[in-house]
Amino acid sequence: MERRRLNEVELGNVYLALAAAHRTMAANYGLLADHLKAPVVSEDEVPTGQHEVPWLVLARRELGQREIRGEEDNPRITEYLSRTNLPEKFHRDETAWCGAFVTWCCKEAGVLYSSQATARSWLSVGEKCTVRKGAICVLWRNSPNSWEGHVGFVVDWKPDRVLLLGGNQGNAVTEKWYPTSRVLGYRWPVRA
Repeated sequence: MERRRLNEVELGNVYLALAAAHRTMAANYGLLADHLKAPVVSEDEVPTGQHEVPWLVLARRELGQREIRGEEDNPRITEYLSRTNLPEKFHRDETAWCGAFVTWCCKEAGVLYSSQATARSWLSVGEKCTVRKGAICVLWRNSPNSWEGHVGFVVDWKPDRVLLLGGNQGNAVTEKWYPTSRVLGYRWPVRA
């Protein structure tokens, strides 16, 4: 049998299928897969070159999802919010949803996630790391000492700024540059 490297899409699909199978098996045996302690996803497991980690592949597929003006809500954004511990009455696309978007991506990818909707809750999820593609980046908003923040996935960086793929960036899933002076920390997901 001839061996070949999987391309980005194939590798992402294999990972997502394995993560779904793991969650199903855990549910069948009464385990809480979302809360199991697990090792960090190592550099050796992360595809090199143009490949991306599964949570970033999922996030890219959501680019363009945006809030709907008025009383109507985007059902995809309310789905992101439903993955958090927010009461259902807050599952509206006017609710701050950057943390919910990261939660949705990480849960779908089979890595540990924050069940809280707040951006800063991500400072305690996964392992502390340096800036790198696919890392979760937590920013302060309004003040470094406030509870408010923003969270997204690193897709690129320069010495003075970081490009995040995130939710609720201009009321949509987009890529946007932020100054590194606002970074509170970078986190690397661990396996569920």
